[in-house]
Amino acid sequence: MQRWERLCYARTEQEFEQLYATFHADYYHIHSLWEYINTEKYPKRKEFAKPWTGQVNHFGHTVTSAGEAGHSTFKKFLLHSKHDLLEIKDCWLLMTRTFLTNYRKQLAQERDRTTYELRVTRWNPKEVDPITKRPIHYLDPELNSQICDRALKLLVKQLKFASDEIEYNKPCTGYFEQIYSIPCYHTIRELRAANIMIKKGHFHGYWHIERDNESLPLPPAPPAPLGPILCT
Repeated sequence: MQRWERLCYARTEQEFEQLYATFHADYYHIHSLWEYINTEKYPKRKEFAKPWTGQVNHFGHTVTSAGEAGHSTFKKFLLHSKHDLLEIKDCWLLMTRTFLTNYRKQLAQERDRTTYELRVTRWNPKEVDPITKRPIHYLDPELNSQICDRALKLLVKQLKFASDEIEYNKPCTGYFEQIYSIPCYHTIRELRAANIMIKKGHFHGYWHIERDNESLPLPPAPPAPLGPILCT
């Protein structure tokens, strides 16, 4: 399993092919296993192996279970299995409205309750610029109110890498920025050297708490269920 995981997370296409050849040399005698991998997995390598998925701006979503999760959530809003189309439509509107309300509440909490680990000001140096006599800011202090927590967690990890030039000194592959549209530690070092502050614009709009385009309006509330019709 570790060999297969290492193969899936190869850094380049060439490394993938080299590891695949070694994998074949070690396991070709297990005919059933190798036939399955060679016919079912290898032709689909571009759909799951990092050398190819790393070229797609997918923001870290690499699984296909999102549709199944949405289907499972929707079924929780269905009381039974005998709804007509109008009732299904109303349940869908109720689910959508509930999801958007909870999601916006979560974003508001992330904006107003910043944890110490994600507080960007702790990464700014304490010294003062000798020319402007102002505090040096490599990170915009407003980022905590502009960028969601998940993106800030990824940024903080890159900031830690950027501060360790001994261990993290490999050439940039571009995969991180291509996938997440967040500055990697190579870019962070370059921005610091050029005295350029990291701002909201360095993040893809996907990570913005308040996006530039207009927020999606809440769908209308579903109508109240009708009572039984009595014939007189």
